[in-house]
Amino acid sequence: MSTFKRISGDYTIQSVNVSDRIFINSGNVYIEGNLWVTGNTQTITSTNSSITNAKITLNAGAAVANPAGGILEVDRGSTGANVQLVWNETVQNWQVTRDGSTYSNIATANSSGIANVYADSSPAISANLDLRGHAVWDSTTNATALTLSTPAGAGSGVFATPTGGAAAELVTQSKALAYSIIFG
Repeated sequence: MSTFKRISGDYTIQSVNVSDRIFINSGNVYIEGNLWVTGNTQTITSTNSSITNAKITLNAGAAVANPAGGILEVDRGSTGANVQLVWNETVQNWQVTRDGSTYSNIATANSSGIANVYADSSPAISANLDLRGHAVWDSTTNATALTLSTPAGAGSGVFATPTGGAAAELVTQSKALAYSIIFG
């Protein structure tokens, strides 16, 4: 049996004791209209959440910038420290953390994050590095340090460029053998 109730004005369901809970036990609950949830904590326990909104706003309606910024956090349980994606209002930059205490800037057009591989103290490449049409650049001297080209004849195709000098091809194994025979 379904029931339909029309009311005019506010309709309040209130428990007698603050610790009492109100349960709606149904396979599906539909709310047509806007939903306002107030309180200090909202806990949603579900296996998966599907949100159709294209935008989720943190700190909505703040009159001034929140010094804590905004944080999206993943609870890793007993696996390790929680990880976060953070807007840091103090430094005006997006940051990430893998351990919950050390934060790294995410490079943007207006930030000082790791914008280039040379800024990473221990870069790791997990696939082939294709340098076609590019060179290895020395940011200290603002000069090309190494270039690659298609090898000609018995050449290596690898050229080192000393500061202020012309590009010099690195020696191949066959040329090194020939030089050792000639020059002893």
